[in-house]
Amino acid sequence: MAATLTISDGTTTINLNDTTDFHMRDGWIPAIAEPTPDDSIPPYVVDVIPVGIQCTNANALAAGLQKAHALDRLARQYHADTGQHKEVWFTRQLDGETGSTRFLVKSVTFRGNAALGGGWFDAAPAISQGRFGELIVEHHPYGERADAANLDFKAEAPSAAASIVSDYYNDTAVAGDVPARVEGFEVSSNNEGVDPIDRVWIGVRGEDKYSVNSDGFVNIWECEDGTNVTDAADEGGTDATASGSDCVIVTPTGVNYDTWTQAMGIKFDNVNGGGETGADQYGTHLWLLRAKAGADTVYQVQLKWGYEDIASDRYVPGEIMNVNSASWNFYEGGSAQWPLYDAQAIDWINWGTLNLEYEVEIWAQRTSGEGLLYLDCLCPVPIGEGFVYVGGMALDASTREYCQIHTSPRDRTEAFIWYPNGANDVVKGRPIISPHNWGVPPGKGRMIIVYARASSSDITDVIEVNEQGTPTGFRPRWVTLRGAE
Repeated sequence: MAATLTISDGTTTINLNDTTDFHMRDGWIPAIAEPTPDDSIPPYVVDVIPVGIQCTNANALAAGLQKAHALDRLARQYHADTGQHKEVWFTRQLDGETGSTRFLVKSVTFRGNAALGGGWFDAAPAISQGRFGELIVEHHPYGERADAANLDFKAEAPSAAASIVSDYYNDTAVAGDVPARVEGFEVSSNNEGVDPIDRVWIGVRGEDKYSVNSDGFVNIWECEDGTNVTDAADEGGTDATASGSDCVIVTPTGVNYDTWTQAMGIKFDNVNGGGETGADQYGTHLWLLRAKAGADTVYQVQLKWGYEDIASDRYVPGEIMNVNSASWNFYEGGSAQWPLYDAQAIDWINWGTLNLEYEVEIWAQRTSGEGLLYLDCLCPVPIGEGFVYVGGMALDASTREYCQIHTSPRDRTEAFIWYPNGANDVVKGRPIISPHNWGVPPGKGRMIIVYARASSSDITDVIEVNEQGTPTGFRPRWVTLRGAE
């Protein structure tokens, strides 16, 4: 492939390998960004490219400069006004490199160098011999896949569950050396006429950062697999609306919950029946609790994370949740790291016999009413690599509606709700969205997805992801060169 070095909005183009106006002189070494440890986007970088402007007369010189000024104006407007959606791209490809990358431009400035080309109004040397200087290009720190089309996410229709797992790229490694930009991700209702799906929590589980097997992540911890601390004889209760085996931990009748009391504890050994390892759980997770209370009853509930045989007062406490509904619902219990110690300092896997059994305790305090507290399951959602929460979707399942989550080239994430209506698509609304480093890390991985209605969770509800295909997908990103991908 021939070398490519252009700055363009698709209409106006500066080709730095051409000699018709701006052209690169004397070689150039690109500025290189420094990736961040948490995969957040680092500051934009500035490239200073030595250039000449080859021209035959003063008007041609003006036309060449006007190209740079026009692109600069567009680039600056794009970063200042979200209604301006025409990007300017700095596209690169080495001679012999298979694929090209494009960097979103923020500004383009020409700085003339009189010492090399003479003053602009000097009679000698003539304008036709060119003017020289530097083209200063401020641009996004990462270059993304420059091909016309993005790469498609895998379309999936998982069975109903408290938490589902999506293999977002057909078990194929995502290219790039930094997280890919999610150009579009879709969640849709399933046409079954149930109450609208309103909330979704989506966490990315890559394999490279923590050296894990993403299939080994345990995304549902059934409370019936744990131990009811206050009354071991009253651990189970049949409930067809609960997750898992229609069994749920029920706080025993007669237990005093007027003060904080440990209701139960659940260990990793209780839930790793498929041979999953503790090391495959490494990372930071948001823990969701599916619970309900008796009629006209309110409980304060708190999760605590620690290790077996460590005193409860040394456990790490989470957020206090108000469980105040007689219907099942998801509550955010806070985030916790796994492991809870410095894995670089203590590599317990190599200790062999060291017993560090990760445990989650559930504590409760009844603040009003006399009903029981029902605890169904815990659903950890990874948040350390890529995460987004969307609320207020109100997806009407009877007509199949879609929530599209899009991230712009300048890393702004938005969502909107739409539905097909004959030949037209109708935008229904704009939900609440809260992204955190929303992207797809290089390598293989999964998405862990929890969803619910506006104020309840029905275990029979079903969603689909990326069912429409286009325009969902992602664009891999690189710090410098793309190569053969």
